[in-house]
Amino acid sequence: MVAPFQLNWPDFVARYWRKQPVHFRKLFPTEFLAKHDAFRILSAASKSANKPGEQVALRFFVDKSYREFDARGFLPSNDASIEDYTRRVTEALNGRGFAVVLNKAHTWDIGLWRQARGFVKGLYSEIGVPESTDAVIWYSRTEVTGFGVHEDPIDNLLVMLDGRKRFRMWAPEVLQRHPHLVGHAGYESILGEAQTFDLEPGDVLYIPQGYYHVSEAGSEPALQLSILMAVHKHYWIESIQRDATKLIDSRLSKVEKSQTIPSFQPDKARRSPEMPENLNTMLEAFESIGTDLRLAVSRKWLARLSGLGLEAAPKQEPRELKDTDTVWVDPSEPVLFQVQEGQLLGAIYGHSFAVQAHPKLVELFRDLNSGQKYKVRELIKKHSGEATVRKKQYALDAAFIRSMLGRLYSMRAIQVEEAAARPARSSTKLPVKRATKPSAKKRVRSEAR
Repeated sequence: MVAPFQLNWPDFVARYWRKQPVHFRKLFPTEFLAKHDAFRILSAASKSANKPGEQVALRFFVDKSYREFDARGFLPSNDASIEDYTRRVTEALNGRGFAVVLNKAHTWDIGLWRQARGFVKGLYSEIGVPESTDAVIWYSRTEVTGFGVHEDPIDNLLVMLDGRKRFRMWAPEVLQRHPHLVGHAGYESILGEAQTFDLEPGDVLYIPQGYYHVSEAGSEPALQLSILMAVHKHYWIESIQRDATKLIDSRLSKVEKSQTIPSFQPDKARRSPEMPENLNTMLEAFESIGTDLRLAVSRKWLARLSGLGLEAAPKQEPRELKDTDTVWVDPSEPVLFQVQEGQLLGAIYGHSFAVQAHPKLVELFRDLNSGQKYKVRELIKKHSGEATVRKKQYALDAAFIRSMLGRLYSMRAIQVEEAAARPARSSTKLPVKRATKPSAKKRVRSEAR
């Protein structure tokens, strides 16, 4: 699934980022995401969306209005191919246009997750990691974008996967002069001021945030992947506020909620009023969240850093590791970790975890990140032991190390290679030859060899 590509990101940032759109023709000589893989992802998400209680970022739109439509019966599920799906839905809608959109598509497929992150990695080394990165699959059969002329508060690297589309784009000032056209598909009066880009499979179009645009696709289906990059000015402030609220709510749930405070009667000693016990307890709840809040924010930061803003990659099924298995970490994809307040905080592929910062566990992660291959039994032997962490005694035993390695495997942090099975011993008995007893001199030579 991984496709090689060449893009001069420093030049891109200097000339286009947040300045103007640009069209890269055939940036991907091979498929960024094959059509059948995109349909497989859409089908898996659709089946999950039809289960009670499941929350899937999957939407279905009908016709030019692009009002969200009741998706029951119109999502891919048991269709054999994307072509079969298109025929079925087109007939069910009496030929009306439609679009199916899956946000967070990367969370359904590790190949797409790696491909999306690999694509933006060079860009983010220039501009920094945004608050969120979202890989969105968009499959449609509609003549004109149902949203009409519109702009998005995000940057978009759009990869054309299948079919063809024409994009009309306008600088913000054009629609500031014609605000009545925003949200409408009748834009003929400003076509002369539009930039036009005709996209084919393998092309990439950069749409800066704030640029107005609309797409035209005719009657043929089109499949695209949009990598959306959002930078919210107050993201981290709001994120910390949410984490702090959760921690405070958890502590205050254990505090007696009194609606009154004791009255105060001055006496001859002229004592000052004292804070009532229930208010002191509440204040202590607020004061006590500092450490936990720092840990929570640090975990979120490490997760964002390891995933480059993408939500966590799909986990793989856990496996029981044997002593003879060989494990290692790809040194180009190390486990990010740091020690804070007696906790080892780690992250890989957008997942994060926290465990007691046993000194030998820190050594274990350093060994794994070196890229060297180890037998499981070697790691257990080398890193088992007891240590004092923040005045408490902790033991790092074989069971914990094996469990930790299993967690890392499920997060795709470590590679595992099973030991080759030994050939079975032959049950055929060979004839035994009687050997003559060697002389004392020969026996010494034999033992010395």
